[in-house]
Amino acid sequence: MVDAYALTLAALLLTSGSHAHAMLDLSLFKVPTFSGGNIAGFAMSAGSFSAFLYLVLYLQDVLRYSPLQTGVRLLLLSGAVSLEPPSSNFYPGG
Repeated sequence: MVDAYALTLAALLLTSGSHAHAMLDLSLFKVPTFSGGNIAGFAMSAGSFSAFLYLVLYLQDVLRYSPLQTGVRLLLLSGAVSLEPPSSNFYPGG
């Protein structure tokens, strides 16, 4: 499955440069703010989602909570993560 995904992504990237109206505009990656925003978003997501692993390990191994108790305690945190993206579309200046 991973090989099929990698081949499909490679085919998309190779064909995107040759069409006038491509699905993926490769010129966006030349803009520093676009690339910087992607790098910052990836770093923030990687950091926050890896924190879930360590929170689960702490709650279950150190505090001795059951998986259900751990899930209930992390439900609020995961709910906040899922509700944040729609609220970030609000732009007061425009």
